[in-house]
Amino acid sequence: MSLRVAYVSIINPKSLRAHVHNSLKTSEALQSSGAEVTFLHPGTCPSDLEDVLTSHRVNTRFAFKFCNAVEAEELMTPGRFKRAIAYLRMYVAMWGHLSRHADEYDCLYYRHHVLVPLALMWRLLKHKPAIFECHYVYLYKYFSQALTRLSVHSARGVVFITDALRRHYGVSKVKSIVAPCHAAENALLPDQDVSSLRRELNLPTDAKLLCYTGTLGATIQGISYEVETMVKVLADLPEEYQSLIIGDKNNSEYLIKLARESGVESRVIIRPWSDRAAVYKYLCASDILLMPRVGVAPGSSPSKMFDYLAVGKPIVAAMTPPVSEVLFDGQNALLVDADKPKEWASAIKKLERDGALMSRITENAKRDSLKYTWANRGKRIKWLVLGLLEDRRSGSVLRRLARYALDSCLGLLGSIKIRLFGTRSAVVLAYHSVGESPWIHAVSPEVFREQMLWLKNNAEVVTLDKLQNNNQRRRKPLVAITFDDGYKDWVDNTLPILNDFGFKATFFISTDFRSVTSLPQEDLTVIAPVEVVALNTSGQEIGSHGHTHVDLSTCDDGTFESEIRESKKILEMLTGHQVKRMSYPKGRYASKRFEKLSEAGYVAAFAGHGSVKSGDAIFALSRVPVYKNYDANLFAKRFYRTLINTLR
Repeated sequence: MSLRVAYVSIINPKSLRAHVHNSLKTSEALQSSGAEVTFLHPGTCPSDLEDVLTSHRVNTRFAFKFCNAVEAEELMTPGRFKRAIAYLRMYVAMWGHLSRHADEYDCLYYRHHVLVPLALMWRLLKHKPAIFECHYVYLYKYFSQALTRLSVHSARGVVFITDALRRHYGVSKVKSIVAPCHAAENALLPDQDVSSLRRELNLPTDAKLLCYTGTLGATIQGISYEVETMVKVLADLPEEYQSLIIGDKNNSEYLIKLARESGVESRVIIRPWSDRAAVYKYLCASDILLMPRVGVAPGSSPSKMFDYLAVGKPIVAAMTPPVSEVLFDGQNALLVDADKPKEWASAIKKLERDGALMSRITENAKRDSLKYTWANRGKRIKWLVLGLLEDRRSGSVLRRLARYALDSCLGLLGSIKIRLFGTRSAVVLAYHSVGESPWIHAVSPEVFREQMLWLKNNAEVVTLDKLQNNNQRRRKPLVAITFDDGYKDWVDNTLPILNDFGFKATFFISTDFRSVTSLPQEDLTVIAPVEVVALNTSGQEIGSHGHTHVDLSTCDDGTFESEIRESKKILEMLTGHQVKRMSYPKGRYASKRFEKLSEAGYVAAFAGHGSVKSGDAIFALSRVPVYKNYDANLFAKRFYRTLINTLR
């Protein structure tokens, strides 16, 4: 499914600020993921646009559209009246383009809260989704705070840079994702050793360098970056330690003054920020990387953190909720209380004493940096948008409202009847993938965890053995969890969550174990035999899903026999246990072949989709499919709606 994105922005393209880099690299990442991106700007096209893109290392080109109405600098001009006129010109010009070319775009994407009027008109007049990328909680600018909150809650989907930010705004995990705003760029890592780098950069070769790179002043909200930590920490460290600070020297006077007053002026080196390639050289030439606290706001996720991870140097950072989502104390960094200066020196000395600790956090940091790439960011955003578009196409607004009302009524009725009279009925849930794919059957890990929490509180999760032998009326209905196909994310995402709740599930696996082409779902990796063994070792039940995932209702008798027997044989060889159950690929079966399943040694078989019914044939048991958009609320309604039709 193609995706056409209008990325609406008011950045100054010539700036080297992090938000400009982020906007251009996100557009490139979306383009590289297969989307068609048009970058819409209210100003004029820079004559050196190619040089600008090259300076930001944008290698995959996307389309630009400049409205020639107002430059980014004019939107920051002093005087409210002049600024209001500039914004009005911007809105008119950009809406004129969006209105005329609406058929060329599937969605609108923006990250500046002042663009929310365009997003609202886009949704209301063009009936297409707007996606907002949220970076801030404005603490003192109340008008900006209101516009940001409006952007978050009016958008069809939201991209948050931290989970703390998502929790702050209370947005459903179904309509949002967390995608950090920066990524490590391993291509910038120099191939020189530390000694040659220090000679090139004119740094002391015999000192132990503590390095910081970034802003020396304050955030756009007036919050200090607390770079003075780089000076204060030297008082508690031996003379060989020096602080290397890379940033805007125009804002460094207070650091020089503090160093002079503290008697460590000769141990503080301040260099101007030039470009990211040079910054990577400074980082690689250092011994330890320090990251002072950048406020405690939910969106305070320093971009330097991802560069630090990539360079293979130990990190000591101030502990804040957003930072703790990426850096983990003792694993890929040491985290300290920023309000206790002596903790910084203590952490640095600990690294010096414990070589094994330093090696471990360095190796883990480099490994973790591979998660945070621009390509992964673009892919996650694309998945979110495609999922929202798929949900939008699933029916008209009235049909969706009617479905919601029916689910609510039947869900409430089912819940009341179970609490009053109990039930002998049970539910078998049919999952496929637990991951961030746009596929309708892929449930995100966050939503899957919410669903498991709801089941723990409202149902009794059991194995298929216990569920099939159930004949007692219960106040809490029995439920079994099953998965079809065979994807790697079962081990990476599903198993840890099941283990957290103590749940056992049944995994129906196609045993061809070929590339994803044998199970053609976008961006999913097929499970490997060794991972099947891991599932079995953890106590999960393994079942058959055929050998090559063919339709068992239409194939010839020879293929049918081969599919059910070959898969059973392979799985039993891998697990060392009898494989007793199977599920039909695509949920389709032929009743005339039930006898062959019994002869092959199966005791039950499950179809794909349909309500749970008492009296089902043991080789045609129904299940309830779980889809991508089932948050905990909708999940509960569908669960009870299923049971109300099967109470006995």
